[in-house]
Amino acid sequence: MPRLSEKYLAGFLDADGCIHLAWPSGKFTPQLCMTFSQRSNRDDVLYRIQETFGGILDKIQIKDGEYTRLGFYGKNAKMVLNRILKYLVIKRHYAGMALEMSNKRSNDVEADRLLLKQHRKIKSLPIPNFPSRKWMAGYVDGDGCFSTTRVFEHGSISLYFKLCSSEHDSEGIELIQKAFGGNIYPMRSSVNPVIQYTLPLPPSKAIQFISHFGKYCIVKKRQTDFILECARIGHYRNGKWIKEHLKALKDTQAQTEWISKPNGFDATVETDN
Repeated sequence: MPRLSEKYLAGFLDADGCIHLAWPSGKFTPQLCMTFSQRSNRDDVLYRIQETFGGILDKIQIKDGEYTRLGFYGKNAKMVLNRILKYLVIKRHYAGMALEMSNKRSNDVEADRLLLKQHRKIKSLPIPNFPSRKWMAGYVDGDGCFSTTRVFEHGSISLYFKLCSSEHDSEGIELIQKAFGGNIYPMRSSVNPVIQYTLPLPPSKAIQFISHFGKYCIVKKRQTDFILECARIGHYRNGKWIKEHLKALKDTQAQTEWISKPNGFDATVETDN
């Protein structure tokens, strides 16, 4: 299996990773920490990251179930973050500040914590002109969602790609919109302002969009392959079947079973049975 690219890890960190500083008791030089977590029944991507970049895996319990966490700490976190820093789109400014502060003794821990929190909301500018294929695969794996509408009376369906983020993390959404079109909407949130990006995926757009990054996905590889195969037929007239099978691909991960497709071709669907 090929080694995971630094661009993919940057995209996945931009979407689903956490960077923070910890001040161990009695010490004034902070420790840099970088962590990722995924549900334990769909954590393959974390093992792929560990194979290439190292890190420590453990299991944690969160209210709604068991999660796998991959953590990088201290020198290892600095090494990996320095490798991917130039490929980050959303967290580039914040990661650079965290790296800088991790190399300095703190005279006022609370003031430094507040300073780091303030830098978390500063945008990473300039935004690149176009999303790289592997960065986008990592970002979509972390935060992307493929969705369908209800099945219309004539049996067809519409497909969409969606992303949500806080307003101060909008660089990724803005970059993808600049490259592929779509719309950005404000959403209501009781805590922080949230925006949503929506891109309609008629067959021609689905082929253009998914062909850019799909082969580099890990978490959503089966979903992107399935949608691309449907789009190449030229229509979504088997709406009920597409809706059910896309849902099955989202809900299940592990074991493969063969399901008969309309129009004489087959698809693999992952199941937990």
